[in-house]
Amino acid sequence: MIDSPLRAASQPDQATCGVCRLHNDQDAISHFEIHREPLWLLRHHPLPAPLPGWLMLDARRHLGGPIDFNPEEAAGFGPVLQRGCALVRELTGCDRVYAIAFGEGPATCICT
Repeated sequence: MIDSPLRAASQPDQATCGVCRLHNDQDAISHFEIHREPLWLLRHHPLPAPLPGWLMLDARRHLGGPIDFNPEEAAGFGPVLQRGCALVRELTGCDRVYAIAFGEGPATCICT
């Protein structure tokens, strides 16, 4: 893989990452946290949430998204994403659950 200066420049470092700041603020994260695992944190989207059932699935370490998963994160991503999506469906009664990946974190489950 070619290491591009554009790729490195597009990712915030840990000191300026909003997800890392939230994870390190125990008072703030306690209002949003649903489930914590060694590699993953499932949380509510901060208000105002764009849609009912919008949840965030964050890696517990700083990374730029799924492209940066280590082997353990890659192996665990599917099962924890599936459980989060099942929770959205159970709590909202929605017909369909979507998973969207953003550059600021690995995934988001939303319900429509």
